[in-house]
Amino acid sequence: MQNTYNFYNLEASFKQFLVAGITKPVSIKNYLSDIRHFFGWLSLYIGSHELKVIDSNCPIRSFITTQAINDYKSYLFENEIPHKTINRRLSTIRKLCTFCIEQKILDENPVKHILNILSLPGAQTEEIVKEYEEQLKSQGVNQAVITSSLNTIQELLQTI
Repeated sequence: MQNTYNFYNLEASFKQFLVAGITKPVSIKNYLSDIRHFFGWLSLYIGSHELKVIDSNCPIRSFITTQAINDYKSYLFENEIPHKTINRRLSTIRKLCTFCIEQKILDENPVKHILNILSLPGAQTEEIVKEYEEQLKSQGVNQAVITSSLNTIQELLQTI
């Protein structure tokens, strides 16, 4: 027996939620593609972090957390996914959390304080961030600290 939660159980009702509010089939297709990507990543994340179900009545509350979503954002950023794609995927997760709140699956939105990645013109910002990351690595800084620092820098850059 598998001890993990099947996130794909949400997909059909989430699709109905989307259909009720969106008329473009391509938008629905993109939302579902993004959510499948997130659920796939989340399943691996749960296994690699050995996370346990805290609320057996609603297991999803144990896994869709601000920390998990921040780690997903970092994962996308570290894998050099284009900023527009990262921001679209974060938008999809925001929509999913809105749905989950309406369905009483979640009590609060874990994405509300997670900002999009700011895309400044040119690669200058990315080069500076990459150089800073390399400096931290050369100093032997822990990867978790590096990831947290890079997220903080991205958030600060978004306020500019």
